[in-house]
Amino acid sequence: MPAASKALLAAAAPNVYVVGGVAAVPDAKLHGRQIHRIGGADRWETARLVGELATDLAAGRSPDFTVIDADTVEEVSGYSAIAARWNFACAIRTDGELACSLLGGDGIAGRDFGQASPPAGNFSAISAGTGSACAIRTNGELACWGYSWPGQASELKGTYQDVDLGDHLWCAIRTDGQLACWERGISGLESPPGGTYTAVAAAIVDACAIRTDGQLACWGSGWTDQASPPEGTYAAIDAFDHHWCAIRTDGQLACWGTTGREWSPLAGTYIAVSTARSHSCAIRTDGQLACWGDDSRGQASPPAGIYLDVVAEGSFSCAIDTDGDLACWGLRDVDDVPLPSDVLR
Repeated sequence: MPAASKALLAAAAPNVYVVGGVAAVPDAKLHGRQIHRIGGADRWETARLVGELATDLAAGRSPDFTVIDADTVEEVSGYSAIAARWNFACAIRTDGELACSLLGGDGIAGRDFGQASPPAGNFSAISAGTGSACAIRTNGELACWGYSWPGQASELKGTYQDVDLGDHLWCAIRTDGQLACWERGISGLESPPGGTYTAVAAAIVDACAIRTDGQLACWGSGWTDQASPPEGTYAAIDAFDHHWCAIRTDGQLACWGTTGREWSPLAGTYIAVSTARSHSCAIRTDGQLACWGDDSRGQASPPAGIYLDVVAEGSFSCAIDTDGDLACWGLRDVDDVPLPSDVLR
């Protein structure tokens, strides 16, 4: 729910009129209120119902109100975005709140830095790094948790529209389109090029971002060939280690760099992409999933369905379908360690 709408609801009288279905205005936001929900099957049906209500009110006819009781309302379920690293996963619920979990197992002993303990509030975007995560609040502020270094908290001031965490380099795009980066132990990485941008992807010690004209700009250590991306204009980008994939403005995929174990992307047109060390996954323009690369644990064999978000990580992948349900496939690197879909509740 947008912050402005939430403020209006908080100040409203108990007998309020709510325009929108449960997807737009979840019942969990209406605890203890008497409401009359106006939500049709689509925007035109909703507009018709609003017109009928206005006619009733003008004629002095008041509709019955439904009481949404905090003790009986069901918990908000479903997710809108997901991020994962090898030993933890975080997702944004459909009500904007965060859910995170360590993925368990003896193999992560000593690796709990608080990355599975997110802050409270409502969020619109999230990224996971090595032992850390950052998310953008609905008011644009950036919140980060987990493993940190001196000065980090004070450096994250401002409002943002995109964020991506690499191993030693974090980058975010401010609401004015300018880039801001923070580095961990390798001087000079935090100096991105000037200009305005729409998307950014950080790897180990390098980053690439899409300018507002669609062109790619890359910077960092220069240890990889990320500094020579393919020409063209782009709409989305992701990176892992020294491997990069971006979606051109015509929907085609382009990948470059190397991890030594990646494969060429599948043909087709796409709207989202996520890269991992040895496999990648993307959402086609029709909402279907496509994965390529190492499939030794089933991580490149996605389920059927229509999806909104996808993440490839280690030897597993996860995606969120149009119902807000989380599906994961593949196996964790540690035996008997659950996938995010088994632990995010």
